[in-house]
Amino acid sequence: METEQSAIQQQPTGAARGGTHTDGIIYVGKKGVMSYVWAVVTQFNNGAPEVKVKARGRSISKAVDVSQIIKNRFIQNAVIKGIDLSTEELQSEDGSMSKVSSMEITMALSGPMVKVERQPRDQPTDQPPAGFATEAEA
Repeated sequence: METEQSAIQQQPTGAARGGTHTDGIIYVGKKGVMSYVWAVVTQFNNGAPEVKVKARGRSISKAVDVSQIIKNRFIQNAVIKGIDLSTEELQSEDGSMSKVSSMEITMALSGPMVKVERQPRDQPTDQPPAGFATEAEA
């Protein structure tokens, strides 16, 4: 746990960590998967030719989820150009050095980008929620 905490502290803070940095790098950390998915989609919508999804330690599986959700559900012409695996040495709070695995997934578009819009959650629909009977069925 101490290693994970030191890895999180070593990651960039502010805009770069939240995924709104304009250099095409998204740092995956504690937030939910969809926060990072939307950050990558936003980068592509803003014209980025490629986006790098970076993660360390326990966040690596979340970075893989982000890339697969983008590729399979949001941007069908997104491709994974490369995956770089490495080990980084980080200094923990007590001064000792620890090794943490890291991964960088480089994504690009294989064709023109079709803008993806985020849909509001409370948007009215024509159909009742699942599990509710309509007047005709009652």
